[in-house]
Amino acid sequence: MSRDTRRTDDTIHDAELSRRSYLAVGGGALAAFFEVFGDDWVGRVEAAEDEEDAAENTTDVEPEGAENETTEEDEGEPVSEEPADADLVVPFDGSGYADSFTETYRTDSNAIVDDGDASGGSALRVTLQQGSHYGTDMRYRFADEQGSEPTAIRVSYDVLVEEGFEATGDGGKLPGPAGTYDSAGWGGRPATGSDGWSARMSFYPTGDASAPIDLSYYTYHADMSGQYGDWMAWDEGGSTARLQAGTWHRIEQYVELNTPGQNDGVLRGWVDGDLAFERTDLRFRDTEDIAVEDYWFNVYHGGGETAPSDSSIRFDDLRITVESE
Repeated sequence: MSRDTRRTDDTIHDAELSRRSYLAVGGGALAAFFEVFGDDWVGRVEAAEDEEDAAENTTDVEPEGAENETTEEDEGEPVSEEPADADLVVPFDGSGYADSFTETYRTDSNAIVDDGDASGGSALRVTLQQGSHYGTDMRYRFADEQGSEPTAIRVSYDVLVEEGFEATGDGGKLPGPAGTYDSAGWGGRPATGSDGWSARMSFYPTGDASAPIDLSYYTYHADMSGQYGDWMAWDEGGSTARLQAGTWHRIEQYVELNTPGQNDGVLRGWVDGDLAFERTDLRFRDTEDIAVEDYWFNVYHGGGETAPSDSSIRFDDLRITVESE
C-alpha cells in the first residue's frame, strides 16, 4: 500500500474495556481507580464507543519469577541496556526533528522549548489541549527508512510530565511499537494474528497531582479477548512506573515478536533503569508477514473523553535500535 493511501486520521477513541476487563488486567492498582471514579465511568466509555462507531471516517499474566524481581543484580532479570549506537537518534533540538520521522500527521500541538530538558537544552513539548484528543502522531517506518521490518527493537526516551497535568479516567496513549498495516491492532480493530498488532504505552490518572500518571502498555495482540486493547500495568501495585510531575524520567521499551503461532513474544519496560514490566508469553502474529512496521510516536487523550485542561508532556533524546532483522 502506498503511503498516499494510508489512513492519516487515528480516530482511535479506543473507548477501551469494561470495568470487569480493566480489573482483570489491572488488578488492585485499578480497583482503587474505580473507587475514585465510580461505575458511571463504564457508561461514559460505552457511550463513547457508540459515538466513535457513528463517526468512523487476558488477564495480565504475572511474569514467571516476578516475586524475585527486586534489583538488576537478581539472577535472570533483564537489565536496562541502551546500545551505544542507535539506528535513530532524535535529540529534539530544533524544528528539523520532524524530518527524522517517515510520516508526521499531527504536529500543531508540538513545540521545541529551550531550557526544556534536564541539562538546560531543548526538548519537545506536546500539549493535549482542553477539549481535544490529539497531541501528536508521527511514525518511523522501518521498511521505508531501513529497507526491511525487524522483529525486535529497543527504544528509549526521556519524558517529563509538566506540573498541572490532568487526565480523565479514560487515560491516554503514549509512544510505542506497532505493526497495524492499516488493517488491525488499533481503534477497536482486534488483532487476530494475521492482520496487525500494537503495543503503545498508555497512561492513567492516579489522583495525586504530584505524581499524576501511572504507565502501562496498551496492547493489541492475537490472544486479546475483547474489541479494544488490553491494559498491561507497569509495576502493578508499586510506584516505579508512577511519574512525578516536573521530573525527568528515562523510559525504555523492548519488544520481540513471537515465533509465528507460538506464545513466546516479549514485552519489557524500564523506568529510570528499573525493570517495571515483563511478559514473555505473548502472541502478536501467526505469520512471518507481520513484523515491527513502525515506531508510533503518539500522544492522545482517551478513550472517549477529551483532555480536561491544557496539559503538556516533554520528550527528549529518543533512541531506536533494531535488535533483529
